[in-house]
Amino acid sequence: MQRAKNIGPFLRTIRYIPPSKLVRRVVRRVKSSYYETPLFSLFERIQTPANGLVISPPVLWKGDAKKGALVAGNQFSYIGRDVNFGANIDWFPKQVSALWVFHLHYHDDLGDFRAMKSKGVEPCVNYLRSWIEECGGYQKVAWHPYPMSLRLVNWFTHYDFFEKGMSDELKADFWECVSWQVELLKRSIETDIGGNHLIKNIKALIFAGLCLKGHQSDYLDAMALLLEEVKVQILPDGGHYERSPHYHVIVLKDLLDIHALILKAGQTPPHELDSAIDSMAEALAFMVYPDGHLGLFNDGILGNAKDISAVMKRTGVKSTKLAQLPETGYIRLNRKKTFLFMDAGLCCPDSLPGHAHADMLAMELLVNGERVVVNQGTYGYQHKNRNQMRGTQAHSTLCFDKTDSAEVWHVFRLGRRPRNVEAFLKEETGTGIGVDASHDGYRHLGLTHHRRVFISENGLDIRGEDTLVSKRSMKGDKNATIHFHLAPHVHVSQRSEKEIEIQTKENGKLSFKVQGARLYDAQSVYAPQFGEKERSRQIILSVPVKGKETTVRWAFKILKDGR
Repeated sequence: MQRAKNIGPFLRTIRYIPPSKLVRRVVRRVKSSYYETPLFSLFERIQTPANGLVISPPVLWKGDAKKGALVAGNQFSYIGRDVNFGANIDWFPKQVSALWVFHLHYHDDLGDFRAMKSKGVEPCVNYLRSWIEECGGYQKVAWHPYPMSLRLVNWFTHYDFFEKGMSDELKADFWECVSWQVELLKRSIETDIGGNHLIKNIKALIFAGLCLKGHQSDYLDAMALLLEEVKVQILPDGGHYERSPHYHVIVLKDLLDIHALILKAGQTPPHELDSAIDSMAEALAFMVYPDGHLGLFNDGILGNAKDISAVMKRTGVKSTKLAQLPETGYIRLNRKKTFLFMDAGLCCPDSLPGHAHADMLAMELLVNGERVVVNQGTYGYQHKNRNQMRGTQAHSTLCFDKTDSAEVWHVFRLGRRPRNVEAFLKEETGTGIGVDASHDGYRHLGLTHHRRVFISENGLDIRGEDTLVSKRSMKGDKNATIHFHLAPHVHVSQRSEKEIEIQTKENGKLSFKVQGARLYDAQSVYAPQFGEKERSRQIILSVPVKGKETTVRWAFKILKDGR
């Protein structure tokens, strides 16, 4: 029954994916099955394994000694879940999500061991020995191209730290394992997926090409592919084409790591790489909120403010005056102590919908650096409520008849989606700044959603208008809801069916009024990071939809900004 139900979404998804990518996916899966057979180990050999580094990659990002001490005791914490393995690490634990297991095999923990300095060498070597003994041969999870790419980069980056504690026998096993991973990664890079996954693969091969003797051709091939992907993945406004602030930071960090390694190798980074980093840096400055975190759009999380700041510092960009990333599709309205961020762009690249949410024209609002209106966020990729939190009602925008503005389904799939999203900035000196935006995510129902938002010059008034325009007069009992999800610890007091008073954690006060709808408050959830979830509230506007055009006007007025 469920399979039959998914036929429509499947067909509406697959129509956007080029046949060449589908073929590559099948080929990669066939190769993975072959690697698991005895034939692979019987017929294939590494003739001359690597035995050391030509250069050691620079360490750009500091580890955490406290985390290192916990990992030394086999206590691991990823995406909001803590696991204590006791005496021995279980590299394939059953009680956690697939993403958690991937994190375990990234070996980002090596940076935390390094932060412990000399105290971290022995536990680091024990950790690596355990992994090589259990995972040193091909295994489809541990040797999946994505974790394998991250692990190789971590091994190269921190080898000069842990190699002093390794026995000759362990070194031999280590380098044979390195050589096999590089070989298999070359055969299985994720061109069928693309996006940030492919950048990780390319980065690992660039590191292998520059750090290992005799791998210069790997470096040249990988760099050629990187420059091709930069043209595709970095949009003209500097945003990453997956349109997720979280993954934008990840890709920018990868490009910075590659750039630093090329310089250390005594070579000149390509101009295209310099240009991509510069444009992505300014786009990141645009995406960072006044509280130092990111917005919850398209599988976004708040992120770590210190890490984001470190990335900004590395690029040299401190701030931006941009109010719009037109190709990426984000709007930033900032007046005095009021900051509003809106998604007014397409969901994703057509062939890569994995991180897309149905968040068309959703907004987040901060007053004096304090989050007031938010989106629900992303709790996890394998969680039962995955698609509910991807859906339109989980975002601060309008939803028609409980129908998502983009068809989210499965874990990383997207069927029907908006094809036209437009946003026009309006700025009047001495009056304020606003945006007039629209999307056709409901075109299959004959509807277009328009949203207009305006912030006064003094930042105290935020006025909005949501309009549904129909090709033909709507008949029957149809209803839309407009959601404004509130940050945790924000309290609401309903004054009437048209007005609510809002009090923030830091004693800020706002009034919220509506015309053309009935309002009420209800429960919501807030997932600021993977694996974290808090209770919160939301304001819901109930809108009867009739005729050819239905308009609702709403307004926030800041009575006291708090802090």
